[in-house]
Amino acid sequence: MRLGGPLFQNYSDADAWVAALRERGYRAAYCPVQQIDETIHAYMQAADKAGILIAEVGIWNNPLNRDEQERRQAINYCQQRLALADALGALCLSTWTNADPV
Repeated sequence: MRLGGPLFQNYSDADAWVAALRERGYRAAYCPVQQIDETIHAYMQAADKAGILIAEVGIWNNPLNRDEQERRQAINYCQQRLALADALGALCLSTWTNADPV
């Protein structure tokens, strides 16, 4: 079993991110990148080298919004985050909504 948790800070690079995780004794982590771009591979390699599992990608929006434009934007964002989770090999995608879908 691996322990992980949130890191409430920004990182200058993948090595600083790994150092912050190690400082807390974490071997699992939330997704450290926001999108698929050139930095994703650096974080994946640093995590693999350090024995850290990128375990979760968060969405945190409302794909059930009653407003059609906001709902479409939320669904599009969900799709982007699903693609990111796949690219990272993340084991979990977490989301929530506090809205009534009816």
